[in-house]
Amino acid sequence: MSKVTLTATVPTTRKSGASLALTDIDHIALFRNGTQIDQAVPSGATVQFVDSSPLTGNDDYTVETFTKDGFVSDPSNDAIVTIAGADPAAAVTDLTATVS
Repeated sequence: MSKVTLTATVPTTRKSGASLALTDIDHIALFRNGTQIDQAVPSGATVQFVDSSPLTGNDDYTVETFTKDGFVSDPSNDAIVTIAGADPAAAVTDLTATVS
């Protein structure tokens, strides 16, 4: 089973360039293919997420920062991973039957 580990640097400035303290951040949300799947309250310079159930095919991850004053950042850059499809055993090809 695949898992995807994602690491993001916590922003230290607002869009205007003004300082943003760690204590001003409510949480950072993780999105997979546009749907929020996790969130974390940062306690340091980076925040890490683990997606233990990625979808087969291409998964497109982004994060957004939510501040305590009610603002939401633009989405981050995209982190795209490709998860291979299931690889079951090959089909049995020598099945036989007899009537008795």
